[in-house]
Amino acid sequence: MEYQIFNQYVLQNLYLVLSYAFLGFIVSFFITPWIGKLAAYLKVYDLPKLQRKITERGYDTRIHTQAYPKLGGLSVVVSMILIMTYVIHNRLISIDLVMSPMFIYLSTGAVVIVILGFLDDKYEISSTMQLFFQFLAAIFVIFAGLSIRNISFLEFNVNLNWFSFDIIVLNNIVELIFPGSLITIFWVIGVINVVNWVGGIDALNASVSSVSFIALIILALSSNQLSIAIVTSIYLGTVLGVLPFNYNPGKIMYGSIGDFMNGYLLAVFSILSNTRWAITLIILAIPILDGVYVFFKRYRNNKNIRKNPLKILSLSGRDHLHHRLLDSGFSQKEILFLELSIKILITSIVIFFTDIKLEYVGFMISISIFLLFLIIINHLHKINVQKNKIKILTTDIDKQNQNTESKQLEHIEKLVFKDKDDSEKEKFIY
Repeated sequence: MEYQIFNQYVLQNLYLVLSYAFLGFIVSFFITPWIGKLAAYLKVYDLPKLQRKITERGYDTRIHTQAYPKLGGLSVVVSMILIMTYVIHNRLISIDLVMSPMFIYLSTGAVVIVILGFLDDKYEISSTMQLFFQFLAAIFVIFAGLSIRNISFLEFNVNLNWFSFDIIVLNNIVELIFPGSLITIFWVIGVINVVNWVGGIDALNASVSSVSFIALIILALSSNQLSIAIVTSIYLGTVLGVLPFNYNPGKIMYGSIGDFMNGYLLAVFSILSNTRWAITLIILAIPILDGVYVFFKRYRNNKNIRKNPLKILSLSGRDHLHHRLLDSGFSQKEILFLELSIKILITSIVIFFTDIKLEYVGFMISISIFLLFLIIINHLHKINVQKNKIKILTTDIDKQNQNTESKQLEHIEKLVFKDKDDSEKEKFIY
């Protein structure tokens, strides 16, 4: 599909979708503290490493030192429901779209994700149960008629509709295609998990996902899909509304509700926007590459996974990019801005090749380079501070060693001279 973007059209609608995003931000921002109180009342906390068993899932990956309230994602969902109710009531988007089977099935899939997220936040359910709920949500995407029919990657176009047949679901005819419907299920489940794996430090998942949503909004506008752009912008705003409370040191985390919902909607919106798959893979490059790396490393190091690949979801470890950066000496804030700047840079390249006005792309690239520059300077400063601390510590140790040696010499001299004096005294007496 060709993206012919007229700057005037994009800018006119961009102001509209930004207003919806701002509304989502305001509502979510004011709801989040109340959701935090609800999380405390329900005792939905993410426990630190010291309060977990060694055999417990997530023991090695926890980096916070205190119990951390979850359910930030519930604030996103509640805000989304309130704003969508307002939008539908005032007929700001097409009623036919809202009442369509596609919208109903996609909303049902979102409800499944919310239930899954809450159960995981509260009880940390097994990977098998997580996979079941994710599969169920993906099935509703199929029922919505969003089976992937073809994949356009670079200059290649692969047809995924080899044969098809119809089934009746709640008096609606649903077309199943092979292997497109099967690939759609893998796509939804895969994106949910790779996006979930990004959320290992404060604000990272939301920040990286938000940049992806911004790119999808622009791509939706470029293909004249204003309703999809509006719905995506509302969700973007609600995610950003929780971000100030999740920024390190955070007061509440998005939890599985937020992380799973980000992955689910990114998978769905990428299909709805008719995005070329080369662009989609570039937008999600960081979580996808990180997920692939973790999968193969754990597959290689754990023999049990070779017998049952599904067990990989139950494993945890410090294999992810943010863990490796933490072990390299980067702080949580440095990692956040490092990955965010790389994400903005990659997204800017995507937007550049979709014919957007170059000034805006240059602005986004400039922000990325500036963030990278600040991170490098800050990290070098941290290294120098650590070197100075080591130097001071080494100097103190040397001084202590010298003092110890001098005291030992004084003690030896006293013993020697004391023996000498005693022998002289003995000679004098005799």
